[in-house]
Amino acid sequence: MGALRAGSGRLPARGNVNPMADRTQASIVIDADPGIVLDVIADFEAYPEWAAEVKRVAVLSEEGDGWADRVEYTLDAGVIKDTYTLDYEWDISDDGTGVVSWQLVRATVLRAMN
Repeated sequence: MGALRAGSGRLPARGNVNPMADRTQASIVIDADPGIVLDVIADFEAYPEWAAEVKRVAVLSEEGDGWADRVEYTLDAGVIKDTYTLDYEWDISDDGTGVVSWQLVRATVLRAMN
């Protein structure tokens, strides 16, 4: 993977730039009760209010347990514009803690989001 070093003062020679990475990973620590975090994750319709790149969200299915199972997003992040659908799995305890995971079902640009 190619990189520019801060302060090097030089750009790579034309034709020597590696393609964009096809995978990224990030993590954060959130100082909040896990139940509150899960509630924010599950409030899909509110995503465009706090995630500027998310232009539209539609819950496509929910099995009656109150947790969305399939959600469609419209994304406009500058060079990346896509409509994609995620399937969600919720493993939530009675105390409101748990785990949420997702899998990309379909997209026009994105290849993975797991």
